[in-house]
Amino acid sequence: MRKKECPSCGKTVLEVSKNCKYCGHSFEQLQMFEQPQTYEQPQTYEQPQTYEQLQTYDRYAPVNALRPSAQNDNFPEVMEEIRQGRKLTATKMLKDATGWDLITCKEWVDNHDNNNAALPRRESPAHIDSAALPSSGGKRHSAEYAASAGTGYTSPTTGTSGYVSPTGTYIRAAIWILFILGGGTFAYFQWFVPWYVPYKADKDAPRYYNMVNLVLRTEMIKEPFTQITIIPYGSEMIVYEFINNEWADVKWNNTKGFVSSPYLTGKDDFILLSGIFGNEESRDCVDMYRYRLALLNYYKERRLYGKDFSHVPEKFATHEKNWQVFTNEKSAKTNSVFFPKLYDRNSKYTDFAVIISHTDSNKRRLLLFTFDSETEAPTLIYEENAPTTGYIQNITLSGTTYKVTYTN
Repeated sequence: MRKKECPSCGKTVLEVSKNCKYCGHSFEQLQMFEQPQTYEQPQTYEQPQTYEQLQTYDRYAPVNALRPSAQNDNFPEVMEEIRQGRKLTATKMLKDATGWDLITCKEWVDNHDNNNAALPRRESPAHIDSAALPSSGGKRHSAEYAASAGTGYTSPTTGTSGYVSPTGTYIRAAIWILFILGGGTFAYFQWFVPWYVPYKADKDAPRYYNMVNLVLRTEMIKEPFTQITIIPYGSEMIVYEFINNEWADVKWNNTKGFVSSPYLTGKDDFILLSGIFGNEESRDCVDMYRYRLALLNYYKERRLYGKDFSHVPEKFATHEKNWQVFTNEKSAKTNSVFFPKLYDRNSKYTDFAVIISHTDSNKRRLLLFTFDSETEAPTLIYEENAPTTGYIQNITLSGTTYKVTYTN
């Protein structure tokens, strides 16, 4: 059986003895101090320097393989995580790299986070087209690792950044799309709608003309305080709506208001009415709405027209039907118009007599109208051929017979 010598007393004892039976010396304590210590060399891992190395770069390689001298290194990957505010990830990476306990690693990270609080964050690197690289056979290259770790990848050949996160690109694109859509929506409701809606309403609304001078009012009330302005005879106005056969909601000269609707007429009737007046004096003498309406109805029923017959269908546009009214000044004692009160002496309106003249001959005719006391509707009660010259001097009624006297 093997024996060994006690280093304390020099006596010989069995090799398997733990203590010297002579002096009590402990052999286990000696072995603990004399056992040679061995340290496992950490793995070394070089950063990719070539395209082939880039293909085989594994993001899942342990951190201690990326940094060989853990005790003397300042841990750039850990420091980058600290700069990006990911302290928990930095703590785990430091623990894997050094083998320190979790509390020590956390204190180290907190200490360096305070020291580097003023350090600038790393900007997002430029984009690298990862799809352009061939397949790495299941291993992910450094650009992908940088993307998943939240850090950038710097090309070892050009020294420039080569990757940007697709998420950031999508976010920026989405922001631009929302900005464009929002700006377009704002412009649509802020500028286009307020301009186009009134424009479309004006464009589609019918046009009418006033047969006499009309008062434009703010409200549908015939009072002085509602008066805006006077619309002269023959003005074109936009009519949005007729209300109760009495009022019309109109726009004239960019001013909106209300006018009496019975005094409005369409374009064709207005052209016909305007053509009836042969001179300015005739328009002044036939100034009331009911007188003009009587002439307009008479011309329409007999398909006559004045000097302007561009609106008349070609088959009716013959010179035989071209008749007009010519008068003296309104203040003249005798004229081509006369206003007796014969048919109904209790009516609140006088009768209306007028001479119309054929423009291409010396023919003339006298027309006599009466009007309804409520509606002003005209009725032709008498007509005759008038002499080629002279004006109306007087009209009398004997029974049912009218007698007209003309001047020489």
